[in-house]
Amino acid sequence: MGEWDLLGRLLDKVQSHSTVIGKIWLTVLFIFRIMVLQTGAEKVWGDEQSGFVCNTQQPGCENVCYDLAFPISHVRFWVLQIIALATPKLVYLGHVLHVIHMEKKMMERMNNQAELDDEASLLLRTLKIPKYTKTNGKVNLRGRLLRSYVLHLVAKIVLEALFIAGQYFLYGFTLEPRYVCTRFPCPHKVDCFLSRPTEKSVIIWFMLVAAVVSLALSVAELLYLCVKAARECVSTRQDYTVTPVTPLTSDKKDMRNRDEMIQNYVNLDLELQGRKAGMNGIKGGAKTGRSENNMGEIHI
Repeated sequence: MGEWDLLGRLLDKVQSHSTVIGKIWLTVLFIFRIMVLQTGAEKVWGDEQSGFVCNTQQPGCENVCYDLAFPISHVRFWVLQIIALATPKLVYLGHVLHVIHMEKKMMERMNNQAELDDEASLLLRTLKIPKYTKTNGKVNLRGRLLRSYVLHLVAKIVLEALFIAGQYFLYGFTLEPRYVCTRFPCPHKVDCFLSRPTEKSVIIWFMLVAAVVSLALSVAELLYLCVKAARECVSTRQDYTVTPVTPLTSDKKDMRNRDEMIQNYVNLDLELQGRKAGMNGIKGGAKTGRSENNMGEIHI
């Protein structure tokens, strides 16, 4: 299945913008689900319909019994499950790329206005600092990106739980060697026999364990982000003093960099104003000297 290569490249881009637990989740998805599905499950289920034999010669009875036993093939069900779980990740990736693109455009506008030296452009350059992107190309999980990441985690948890429950209600978690069918047009109870039921049951349980591990990782990542946000909130409240302009603990480094940039721009602006004032003082001193000489001459 060459289609997995495209999905793998897209999800690989998400890996650089995820947490550590999110990277582990992607590893489980690639190795224990996609690779097993591509290399083992498709070969095991290759004779799924051809090896389904019923002890009757009634036309159509075997087909309707197979449809009743397997409303959807296990392999197709797992492919649909992986695509559905990857969709929230891809939506989050689109949001990240949009935010990075907008901040790049903002930086380009700031560079174009860097030659201006008025107070408006000075304030614009000092206040509009990239909020989400880092110098190494990664993003900060904060603000809109953090909310988007949490929403995509909730969507993954809900979809994973729905697919696990759907697999149980469709055909359970194990396969029996014999399946009894009483569906029309079968004239009576018909015994149908599956091919390699034990081997297929092993693959079913392996994929089920991988799904449960992925679900546990998604829940753990959601709890990790909630605990991290709660700790930052508590530390923020503890660091508040009487003055309302006290910087936050988590943003001290950013505030320090921003203060340094503002101070540099203010020093540059004061230096330019000082040079202008010095030039005006020289001109004014020359004019004053000439006026005093004239006054002196009139007085004499």
